[in-house]
Amino acid sequence: MSDIHGGDVWSAAERLGLPVSEIIDFSASINSLFLTDRIKDSVFKSIESLRHYPDQQYKALRYAIGEFINISPENILVGNGSMEFIYLIPRVFKPANILLPIPSFSEYENAVRHAGANSIFLSLSERESFRLPVKEIKEHLTGDVKLVFLCSPHNPTGVLYERDEILEIVEECEKKDVLVVMDEVFIEFVYDFKKISLAAEAVKRKNLIVIRSLTKFFAIPGLRLGYAVVSSDLIKSLLTTA
Repeated sequence: MSDIHGGDVWSAAERLGLPVSEIIDFSASINSLFLTDRIKDSVFKSIESLRHYPDQQYKALRYAIGEFINISPENILVGNGSMEFIYLIPRVFKPANILLPIPSFSEYENAVRHAGANSIFLSLSERESFRLPVKEIKEHLTGDVKLVFLCSPHNPTGVLYERDEILEIVEECEKKDVLVVMDEVFIEFVYDFKKISLAAEAVKRKNLIVIRSLTKFFAIPGLRLGYAVVSSDLIKSLLTTA
């Protein structure tokens, strides 16, 4: 997979000799319709807080996220964008091999490499509209594969996978002690997304982590905010091992 990540307007501005304000960036999937005035007001009002270290447990933020997605703050971890969790999880759980359906977000493979693990690639078929190959994924769940990265809506194809299909994979992985990382970075773009999301399932299951980001839908990539929804058992592992 390519090691290219979108959103580098700074290099483009330097190369073209233009101010960043004159560049329209199509390389990152940021919501152009979201009105960020309230977020800007909150940032301005919080300027005085810069003189203090932040709350190490992020209680207020976790509570606000919990209210938004109807999940207990006790099952929410916050980080510097979803990217922190993409890299953190393989380092913490140390799987020898990680299954990656491709094409997919290039940072998955980078995270696998940084964790010293091996990437096991499973190609999605363009002819079949990049559907989720449930049977093939289950066949790849050998004793050596201990983690699977999935994302829905899928990046870069935009395909929204059926909730039942993903749960079928999660349940098969549970039988074989395989961890599933479900990337829902684009889920807020989907109508009635709370019914489609697997966040509530992650609270109940010991082999499922759902990661989300405020970057895309809320159009704040510069603030680097993301979170993970995790069961109490997995939260303990992430907090004590990381």
